[in-house]
Amino acid sequence: MWFGSIVSHALCVYRSRGLRTQVYNLNLILTGLLAQKIPPISDP
Repeated sequence: MWFGSIVSHALCVYRSRGLRTQVYNLNLILTGLLAQKIPPISDP
């Protein structure tokens, strides 16, 4: 559900901004998702 919202928002950003900026934003989003799903090694 929320993933669909992110994809829709990403498509809107893609239309309004350059491809290079969109790829950079997608990398930030994917990195954030991975950071949330994979707990840091330092966590007990």
